[in-house]
Amino acid sequence: MGNSLIELREVSVCLPGREEPVLHRITGAVREGEWLTIAGRNGSGKSVLGRLLAGLDGRYSGEIGRSAKGASIRLVMQNPEAQLIGETVEEDMRFGMECAGIPPEEMELRMREALTAAGLDGLETCPVKGLSGGQKQQLAIAGALAVRPAVLIADEATSMLDPEARHRLLALLKALQSRGMTVVHITQLLEEAAYAGRIWALDGGSVVFSGSPEDFFYGSVCSESGERRSPCRAAGLQPPLAVAVAEQLKSRNLLADRFPLSPEALEKAVWA
Repeated sequence: MGNSLIELREVSVCLPGREEPVLHRITGAVREGEWLTIAGRNGSGKSVLGRLLAGLDGRYSGEIGRSAKGASIRLVMQNPEAQLIGETVEEDMRFGMECAGIPPEEMELRMREALTAAGLDGLETCPVKGLSGGQKQQLAIAGALAVRPAVLIADEATSMLDPEARHRLLALLKALQSRGMTVVHITQLLEEAAYAGRIWALDGGSVVFSGSPEDFFYGSVCSESGERRSPCRAAGLQPPLAVAVAEQLKSRNLLADRFPLSPEALEKAVWA
């Protein structure tokens, strides 16, 4: 994997009126070209961590180092209303590119490419207030893609999308990641973690797991009991259906040494 683009060292965040820190002594790095999924229950600190990684929140102790700065890091928030400015789709897209210093002669091509990729092709003149919640989320994603960031941080960016649009977006991000873009994917939909190369699991503001999706869902064998311990379940999260079914099959010795993360991978494992 590539070099570290963002490094956190003993980072904590405390908010007024709260006794416990929102984030507690987090140490880790976002690496160039990877797909890092950040998972956790509501209130675990995922969105606060996303803003910190994007450089949008200065309320922290500890150290954060970034080799990717400014326009090269883009955050797509869970609530698209918080980041849409223009009255029309085109106006919103152009505003974001102007702020990022994109040359005017490049804006038209970038806008059309990003809108097509996000599923909004042909809606350039549509008023933003006339878009559905899902379309507003797609517009926020298109605005981020248009500046061609080195790091895209997506905070629950699929939450308002239907299953088909969600699949298209994740496939698009995977394709961009395969070409070098770093993706930080914040989600509660753990079936989406199959796209990840690494997972950070947050619980109570702390990173309680950092490792591969396979290790997160299936765990490692305990030397004393011989049983597998799932960090996913230990963090109070339920694994996706494909993993839960695979766990049941493994408990009955009906699945070989395979650790499927998706329905498609489970089907192949069963046939094997």
